[in-house]
Amino acid sequence: MDYIQSDKNEKMINDCHTGNVLPVCSICNQVPNLGIKGIIRVGRARICRACEQEIMLLEVGSPDYGVMIEKIRRVWK
Repeated sequence: MDYIQSDKNEKMINDCHTGNVLPVCSICNQVPNLGIKGIIRVGRARICRACEQEIMLLEVGSPDYGVMIEKIRRVWK
């Protein structure tokens, strides 16, 4: 697989064997199981359904809250 950087916040993976271009989540840097159907766009960022669900269920003050805030800040820099 080749990694293509279209701009600083939008990473895509190009699978040269099948000709598919797959989205990469801006938070976890993984390709969702459903490909493009498993991604939502927020501005120029792409967020997979798993990260979206994790963000929605986080409680303020939980140990993972600070970690997620830092990941989100990196996306919008």
